[in-house]
Amino acid sequence: MATIKNLKVGQTLWQVKRVKCGNTTVRRGCLYSVVVHEIAEDGLSIMASWNGNPPRRYTTRDVAKLKVNKPEPKTTVFGDPSY
Repeated sequence: MATIKNLKVGQTLWQVKRVKCGNTTVRRGCLYSVVVHEIAEDGLSIMASWNGNPPRRYTTRDVAKLKVNKPEPKTTVFGDPSY
């Protein structure tokens, strides 16, 4: 888990989200990258871009859910890796 005081600008964090596989009831874990663009001076928030989108504000609670090290896939679902 990540903490704001240990982050650096330009660092890549990782988020695992559960998503549906097309038009089925099967779900898998997808891996998304979060790149830190700016750290607030008070240390309570960061500006980061999720999966290449424009940067948005992440609070301490949001950052705690992100992973510092890239996780390995646990299995495959319909040929795609699942985290």
